[in-house]
Amino acid sequence: MLYMMNYVRSKYIYNMAVLIKYIQTNFGEHIPYEIIRIIIMMNYELTQIFIFCGDSNTFLVDRDKFHYWGDLYYRISPQEYNLDNLDNLDNLDNIVEIGSGGNHTMIITANRKLYEQTRYKLRKKINLENVIFVSCGYWHTVAITVDNELYAWGSKMYAQLDFVSLYYDRNLPTKINLKNIISASCGAHYTMALTGSGQLYSWGENSCGQLGLGDNRDRHVPNKINLTNVVSVSSGNNHTMAIVTGGKLYAWGDNYDGQLGLGNNSNSNYNVPQKVKLSDVIGVSCGGYHTMAMTKSNELYVWGRNNFGQLGLGDDSDRNIPHKINLEHVMSFGCGEWHTAAITTNREVYTWGRDNHGQLGPEYRSNRKIPCKINI
Repeated sequence: MLYMMNYVRSKYIYNMAVLIKYIQTNFGEHIPYEIIRIIIMMNYELTQIFIFCGDSNTFLVDRDKFHYWGDLYYRISPQEYNLDNLDNLDNLDNIVEIGSGGNHTMIITANRKLYEQTRYKLRKKINLENVIFVSCGYWHTVAITVDNELYAWGSKMYAQLDFVSLYYDRNLPTKINLKNIISASCGAHYTMALTGSGQLYSWGENSCGQLGLGDNRDRHVPNKINLTNVVSVSSGNNHTMAIVTGGKLYAWGDNYDGQLGLGNNSNSNYNVPQKVKLSDVIGVSCGGYHTMAMTKSNELYVWGRNNFGQLGLGDDSDRNIPHKINLEHVMSFGCGEWHTAAITTNREVYTWGRDNHGQLGPEYRSNRKIPCKINI
């Protein structure tokens, strides 16, 4: 996987259709769109659009434009982020990547610099250069640099940072003792890291078996999960999903609301990876307690908690197996704590689920149980 990313980067392909076709031709058709997005991040001249969901906010990144709505500033209407008018900071270049957690949001710019915005403080630049990927938990952050090194900082209440001194927070990025990291995902209080060889490591809180290590003990250092050929990983509050080569999907952790998609929620926790009955998966996103996945044919499937209509199926009943959602030609999607968002190939933006902070957009000041188009 690491070889694939570096090889494609060296070709300087700046057309999205050509890039995707090139990857599929040379490396197979089951390359998750998250990996394609990282390659795009490294070649940010490409014109592409992505949508991201935080706990109660939504972000739209489109080359030289960045829109946000929801609880970051408690805005209802999508606001275009003015890149030339930031308080007490140097001007940001084009925003190309977002990570949003329970209490903070991280912004990566096209020149690979990293900025933080909390609910209560002005933006500040993080002292870490050449950043290509970021993920946020409730109180912690991990970031990957261009040389595939992993850094972490924030609270280590549950050892989610991986440091020898177990009970001290870190306010500066500190390198994690792992090599060739190509992706990472933060749950509420735990961390997943994926290597270029398809190995997956986990550490932090493990009360629901979300680390996938066969027990419910917290871990203070990275431990390798018994799952090979992993190409993508996503973490919810306490559940984890991973795609392996061939488009197979695995799940573990909290299953109280059926968010693992295994057909039951009688066993509320699974502490080792379980295969989900869904084929040809190329993308997956975990919300707080629900999950969405996209297949090779660009079909979207959802399952898990649905108390606010976040599954988009027209009701508020939970699901414990994947159900197809009525939304076609999706190119990017994301799950927040209680809401979901997607953007189609013709750049139409849809949101659904809870709307307590305006995270669904200006047209809908109430919860929505089906995908609803918003105007940007």
